[in-house]
Amino acid sequence: MEIVLGDNPFFGVNHRAGSKPLESEEARFEEAAQVIRRAVEQDIATFMLSTHPGYERLLARADAAVGEAGKTLRIALVLPYPHSLNSLVAERGYAGLLGTIGLPGIFSSGVDLVRSLFPGRRASLVPAFRSLIRAELSRASPGNLQVVYACLHNVVTDIMLASGRVDVLRGFIEASHQLALRPVLISQNPIRLLSRELGRNYTACFSFNPLGYMVNPSLQETEQYLLKNEKRLPEGLWAMQILASGACSMEALLQLDSLRAFDALLYATSRPDRIAPFAAAIKARFG
Repeated sequence: MEIVLGDNPFFGVNHRAGSKPLESEEARFEEAAQVIRRAVEQDIATFMLSTHPGYERLLARADAAVGEAGKTLRIALVLPYPHSLNSLVAERGYAGLLGTIGLPGIFSSGVDLVRSLFPGRRASLVPAFRSLIRAELSRASPGNLQVVYACLHNVVTDIMLASGRVDVLRGFIEASHQLALRPVLISQNPIRLLSRELGRNYTACFSFNPLGYMVNPSLQETEQYLLKNEKRLPEGLWAMQILASGACSMEALLQLDSLRAFDALLYATSRPDRIAPFAAAIKARFG
């Protein structure tokens, strides 16, 4: 079972306690670099990173840390993150936004989005998603890191599921494949996501932990769905919130046998010393 390193602590995010008072960016990203180096030394090969403002500077630190360890690291880039676009406008103005995404990309994206709002019109959003993904790829290209996954933020995924816009999710999947990236749909509603006709050529990422924290509609119902629909599941399953934002013990996690249904666990920490024991425990229990 693979371990995917998460980025929430590096940006002061804790879903149980809320956002924490932040240290300086310099201190947080230096700490992050130490965590990332320890992770790659433990053969953790993937880092999930949301496009927070300043994420390019974190990537630069990560690139240096990975290079010092003589390793490479795959990036699973989570988008869209609206504050990232706001930051781009603040730093470079609207001319900078045009330069990054490109006028044709903004125009085609806008036309497709407007068309899709009208009843009976289901314009392809593949060009819009391609423009969005390319804009972020242009900002994330250090040497020892490779963006391999394009991940759709859970807020977007779940809004589309709630409004019945499965076509939008299909558009993201198709756009990712056209750019030679592996699509990941992040959701807080796994059964609703997994039961939609989306094919199998994507990865689903959702909360899953022994406490049932943020596991919707419940841990038991989700476990039963995974067991009964094994042949219909997407090609990849990633579990996040596995320690319930710190409320769940490692011992309880290791007793959750249904984790074997997953290909990867998303693990986030700000403590480099926690990486090796966690990796060893997961390997010993789940292989």
